[in-house]
Amino acid sequence: MKNLKSTGKCPNCGGSGKYHGRGETVNGIFRGFVGDCFHCKGKGWTTAEDDRRNTYYWTKGAGSKLHLI
Repeated sequence: MKNLKSTGKCPNCGGSGKYHGRGETVNGIFRGFVGDCFHCKGKGWTTAEDDRRNTYYWTKGAGSKLHLI
């Protein structure tokens, strides 16, 4: 079984497990894209596996190439 020990609250979604993208809040209601957080896979907390995956993405993967766009 994989190690599912939490490394803390997800810094991307703030622990909600939901990603709020491109939108605005109108009268206290968010209007925009809402989906599962890719950083923690919707759990709200991260594991060592999530940290390893995200570190690779931002240092060597597609995320490291975003400055080229």
